[in-house]
Amino acid sequence: MNVPQLGLTRSYQERMGRFTDRFNLFQGAMAQFMYLLYLPMEKSFKVMQEKLEALTGEEGLPEDSQAYYRMWVKILEGHYMTLFKSSEYTQVLGKTLNAMEDFMVAKHEMLQDFVQMLPVPTQKDMDGLYKELYLLKKRIRQLEKNRGAAGSKGLGSTLGGDVSLIGNQNGVSSLSGQNPRN
Repeated sequence: MNVPQLGLTRSYQERMGRFTDRFNLFQGAMAQFMYLLYLPMEKSFKVMQEKLEALTGEEGLPEDSQAYYRMWVKILEGHYMTLFKSSEYTQVLGKTLNAMEDFMVAKHEMLQDFVQMLPVPTQKDMDGLYKELYLLKKRIRQLEKNRGAAGSKGLGSTLGGDVSLIGNQNGVSSLSGQNPRN
């Protein structure tokens, strides 16, 4: 149901509703998948019961319990191989995996809302920080390139007094527009 949310916390309510909806869809798809995986067990039990009835009437039951187990496993493997080759299995598996992906995305969105309330940087904050760091490194490379091209003129005169972060020989940053070697 898509009821519009109202108020200041509208976006949080929408994400929580989407999370709950995706969770329920995932649980339904998972239940359908588990039922499909159970069907070969049920079929093999029925076939095994029929075989035991036939063996009881004909020649008698084997004394070795391992013989029963091997017979049952052989029947079960056949049913599972038939299931795994069916198109129904691949469709249900695909539906389950898609529902799980949707649920995981909704869960991630909701967790981001909760993490924002904590004094911890969120993924969005870290992405912004990484972008800013990348741009600063790029700017430093450009300034160092300009500095190398200017030769002995001095960095301040080359950049026109531009205030930038520049790394000197010792790895210490300088905020002035002057050449740190002068």
